[in-house]
Amino acid sequence: DAGETFPPRQSLFVAAGGPNGLITAPKEPTLETSDVIMKHKAIKMLAVTGGEAVVAVAMKSGKKCVAAGPGNPPVIVDETADIPQTAKNIVDGASFDNNVLCVAEKEVFMVDSIADALMNTMQQHGAFRVYGEDIDKIVRTVLIQKDGKYVLNRKFVGHDATYILRESGVAFTGDPVLVIADVDRYHPFVEVEMLMPVLGMVRVANFDEALREAFRAEHGNQHSAMIHSTNVKRLSKAAKGMNTTI
Repeated sequence: DAGETFPPRQSLFVAAGGPNGLITAPKEPTLETSDVIMKHKAIKMLAVTGGEAVVAVAMKSGKKCVAAGPGNPPVIVDETADIPQTAKNIVDGASFDNNVLCVAEKEVFMVDSIADALMNTMQQHGAFRVYGEDIDKIVRTVLIQKDGKYVLNRKFVGHDATYILRESGVAFTGDPVLVIADVDRYHPFVEVEMLMPVLGMVRVANFDEALREAFRAEHGNQHSAMIHSTNVKRLSKAAKGMNTTI
């Protein structure tokens, strides 16, 4: 009953002329409640996101279905990029809604010659860079090792950067909107779709290496990818090589 769950929002909706109960949701949604809704004879089409498990249920419902699959969108930044604009764009994108959107920037592959300038400029736009032991503290806080792999600690999904830093015991200044860390290409911040404002930054020698590593880190999901460059041939090569939907 949306009227009980969200009374202020529902009241505004009805006051504006909308019918009561048009938007409803279970108080405690589960895969089981989703399955009941998806199989209801009155429902003709499903639009589903929220994780692989619920998407799998939707795809087996027999209904028309528009569903989002898993993604781990990489960002390529080469030496021709407009660094001030690129830095702002990455911080804005990776911090929007605390990076829960599946199309948001999840890891960055940056040509080494511009890496420091990029990270320094990102800090001017609200990013907070962590180093050494502080990186490890965040890993131990927001990720869990399961069957030899890292998975998200769901407690931290969609939370503010400041909350993640405090809970990790990392001292910080100001009011950062994004945590960035200079890490290697196989670091969990790169391999795991973080769904929180924590962004792994990986140095590479050149554009071709960046494209290879971005393709690998995207894990074949063919979901989304980004590139910041002023070289049109590289833009085209990245679009063809990544072969993502967005």
